[in-house]
Amino acid sequence: MMSTKIALLQWVQEKTKALGVNVQDFSSSWRSGLAFAAIINALRPGLLDQQEFKHRSVRENLETVFKVAEMELKIPRLLEVQ
Repeated sequence: MMSTKIALLQWVQEKTKALGVNVQDFSSSWRSGLAFAAIINALRPGLLDQQEFKHRSVRENLETVFKVAEMELKIPRLLEVQ
């Protein structure tokens, strides 16, 4: 039987692959903000412009995805960028 963590990782990989984001794990793959943005776009296509994220700092990317997740998807912010 597959563990919950592996099943969740496979779901994330499936959702992010179509948007050109390669998620390998639940740590380093999330640092740039691109994986978060891809998941948001998988849930609500077009909510974020993935191309903008390639030209901004990691801090800006993370601030943007956390703000959009909270405002648009009603997901409370549980992490700080630092």
